[in-house]
Amino acid sequence: MLLVVVALISVSAVFGLLIYFKKDHDTGNGAATIGYKHVLAVRELNDLAPAERVAAIETFMSADPELNLEIVSRVPEPVHSHKHHKPPPGWPFRLGPIGSGIELVSAEPVSNDGQKLRVPHLIFQLSDGQLVKAVLSGKFGPKTNPHRPPHPHPDFGSPFFLPGIFALLIIVAISFWILRAVVRPLSQLSSAASTFGEKSVDPVPVEEVGPCEVRAALAAFNRMQQRINETVHQRTRTLAAISHDFRTPLTRLRLRSELISDENLKQRNFVDLELMEGQLNSALDYLKSGTSEGPKAKLDLSSLLASLADQNSGMGFEPRLVVSPGLTVLGNYVELMRAFCNIVDNAHAYSNRSVEISAVSQGDKVRVDFADHGSGIAADQRERMLEPFERGDSARTLQSGQGFGLGLPTCKAIVEAHGGEITLDETPGGGLTVRVTLPSA
Repeated sequence: MLLVVVALISVSAVFGLLIYFKKDHDTGNGAATIGYKHVLAVRELNDLAPAERVAAIETFMSADPELNLEIVSRVPEPVHSHKHHKPPPGWPFRLGPIGSGIELVSAEPVSNDGQKLRVPHLIFQLSDGQLVKAVLSGKFGPKTNPHRPPHPHPDFGSPFFLPGIFALLIIVAISFWILRAVVRPLSQLSSAASTFGEKSVDPVPVEEVGPCEVRAALAAFNRMQQRINETVHQRTRTLAAISHDFRTPLTRLRLRSELISDENLKQRNFVDLELMEGQLNSALDYLKSGTSEGPKAKLDLSSLLASLADQNSGMGFEPRLVVSPGLTVLGNYVELMRAFCNIVDNAHAYSNRSVEISAVSQGDKVRVDFADHGSGIAADQRERMLEPFERGDSARTLQSGQGFGLGLPTCKAIVEAHGGEITLDETPGGGLTVRVTLPSA
């Protein structure tokens, strides 16, 4: 608002000064020049014979549109008694001789057709007694001269028309700039808030620009990102410390279990210990997924999936691989291999037949499908299966002591950290297809 007010005041001041000086110039020098022109023309008429004066007047008026002369027969009655015809203050015309036998016998300010603009009507008496009327209208009075050409520029009427147009344009420009200054940082904030946490919790600072309220909101959002990131890393460090602290007593319990003479009791203790250790490792892997500081590089997806198939060969469960050549992704080899291994292990656990792995290019992305032909997952349960500690429905019940509901969530965290997404679909003919989409390199 302050900018708008300052702009309006500046425009008004500039145009006010222009109008003031223009008016002063026109009513001073301009009017005097028109008066001198008429006096000179009257002097020339005085030197001509009476029969030549009418033709001379037409010649003068054709040559100079500001001249308005006419031969009259009598001096009009004074009209000073009328309120609209009283001479204004500073009226410059004085009756009397002006030289060469010429005399100014009448000088009246006359309003033409009731207009407020009063034009000097002067009556000169030549040396031989003939009367010549001069109307000093010029460019300030009505266009009474029939020989005057039309004005070459449009008539804008009020002197405040142009300042008003300029002020309106300035208001529109400033308003557009203000809206842009407010909307652009808010759009950046909306975009950052929408994407934060989807792929990573690493802070992406938003530039703190705009009005003070918008800057305060952006600063609060940046601080929130930082706090969330610190909380996530603190959680990971805490779980790592807990896992480390638990490994020592678990090792001692394993050693003590070796000393138990009852073989049945010993084996049951070993099963419980392995279950506890597996739960700790799974939880730690899930919380660390996508937060590894390992470098990312351009990976040949064909080679990566071939290595995955080789790892599972010889175990009675060799995946069938169909991969288009030349597929590359940008990622961390160890993390992607861990995610794909989790998917294949799930397919092995819940399917009696081998898993089919296919990879194709889709524009700027690469799609990898892991299809099994097991019992599948109900459509209304698939989204839930990507949440941590979800074990599925009765159709895919886990065996006792197997799985902790973190396999697919771990894969999801790794894939999203690589800028991709993971979805669960039904395999044609029955079963589950885990679809991983990654940006192509």
